[in-house]
Amino acid sequence: MPQDWGVQAVVAVASAVARGADPSIPARALGASRARAGVGIVEAIVDLAYLYEAYGTPVAVRALAALADGWVAVTDSGEARATAIEAGSGLSTVEHLALRLADVATGRAWERQEGGVTVVLVIDVRAGEASRPATWERDILLGAAVRRAFGDDVPSAILRGRAVVLVRCAADPVTASDVPGVERCREVLTSWWGQGEVPSRLPGRFTWFPVPIGSRQDVLTSLQLIVGP
Repeated sequence: MPQDWGVQAVVAVASAVARGADPSIPARALGASRARAGVGIVEAIVDLAYLYEAYGTPVAVRALAALADGWVAVTDSGEARATAIEAGSGLSTVEHLALRLADVATGRAWERQEGGVTVVLVIDVRAGEASRPATWERDILLGAAVRRAFGDDVPSAILRGRAVVLVRCAADPVTASDVPGVERCREVLTSWWGQGEVPSRLPGRFTWFPVPIGSRQDVLTSLQLIVGP
């Protein structure tokens, strides 16, 4: 998104890459800037890689390491924006969802309700082949479907064709029929995708996992493993 790049660190990084200079210091500043803007670490790394690709040069490992170091420093300090929303989808980043889980009594507060269990629901609608505009449209539609099926107040996140939703289920162990909102979400996705608007799995793959607990980094690592690359 163009507004993500209106910061001085971008100019400094691009200048260093163009001149073949050491990009470590500006890359670290860029990582910090992107974290403050609520941008996920994966997206930040991918965008930096595209910069190198545009210049036709291999990605400098030291630049990636510096960018990640700056991003982590801001995230660990709590400076990152509280309303970290992915552009287009209206859902939060996976990193922000991990912060919310870790901060609410390390996730255990979700389990204090009488009966039932809370699960992390993953909705995967990634396409086998899709152009970049179709991919953007896919994530916008996925975000809208999640909000329509589960509501705006349910903790949720998105990562490139996969939505993550924290759902309270009445029964334990959980079966497909026990997860509220799944059928509604499936119906919405089928009605939109069935019209051939974007190439994708139909009507989406729904899987669920236990809520991860622990420190912020532990929860983030668990969520990233759950969602996948």
